[in-house]
Amino acid sequence: MKKFYVNIILSALLGLGVITQSLAQDIDFGRGDVLVKVPESYSASEAHPLIILLHGYTSSGRNQDSYFQVSELADDYGFLFAAPDGVREPSSDENRFWNASNACCNFFGLEVDDSGYIRSIIDEMKQRYNVDENRAS
Repeated sequence: MKKFYVNIILSALLGLGVITQSLAQDIDFGRGDVLVKVPESYSASEAHPLIILLHGYTSSGRNQDSYFQVSELADDYGFLFAAPDGVREPSSDENRFWNASNACCNFFGLEVDDSGYIRSIIDEMKQRYNVDENRAS
């Protein structure tokens, strides 16, 4: 019986938002899974900043976050976080790149619209979460 009451109390606290938990998940924005972190302080009634971490050549969003640990700061600073992957090179399963400029790193001349892709991530995050329009980068 005691266990029953504990479950009732915990359910009520969760419903009130008193107990919170951060949420790390993979979301497909059209090019495969993207690591997304929602801070434990997230409230749909409040706009939150969005940080998008872009990896370097040959890396991935997950590897870049593992190195810099930006997603770990989401709970402390209350921001939404996404770490997408660039396009894979045709000759490699591992090398990913962003079509940043003529200098780097679209060496195969692929038709890639990374600016559009990143804008679509921001737009989709705005649909799913309350993103602060002035603090999405």
